[in-house]
Amino acid sequence: MVMNFKKAVDRHPIGFAGIEQLATDYQASLTCTGSRYAVVNEAPCAFVLSESGIVRYVSFSQTMRERRCRIKFGMPLPQGSAALKVRSGQIVSGSIEVDADLWIEDPPRGADSLLEEARLIPEWDQVLSLLWFEEEAGNGGDTFDDTDDDEGRLKELDGILPWPSKSRRR
Repeated sequence: MVMNFKKAVDRHPIGFAGIEQLATDYQASLTCTGSRYAVVNEAPCAFVLSESGIVRYVSFSQTMRERRCRIKFGMPLPQGSAALKVRSGQIVSGSIEVDADLWIEDPPRGADSLLEEARLIPEWDQVLSLLWFEEEAGNGGDTFDDTDDDEGRLKELDGILPWPSKSRRR
């Protein structure tokens, strides 16, 4: 099922329209679909869930994790973000360009801005946000100046546990 979902994600341009269609196709919640969408997407993107104006959950694509993009849990929604605008009752259609440092702690060099799309879930005072770097969306290119040398460092934890081998230890 995950492989089929990955193929379905690849068929949709990045944005909430694709997430909404996938949620319908897979009969899943928008929150669940958005989170999984970010994890399997090849484009540098993040899915953020905020509740009562505070960031509660973030899922990142592999390319965002590789670039050490961090969004602080517990931070208030940033001023100027689409998330704060929709929570305040403003109508925001489509994506808007925002400064990367509104959301990301210490953004990578060359990544000055990103695109943000947000959806309000008023019943729970939640806002779902999708953030992505436009210059890479869909092309898999490497436009950031990533000069840090990772040689000799441990691989970053990604929350995915490997399956144990079939052989038993003795």
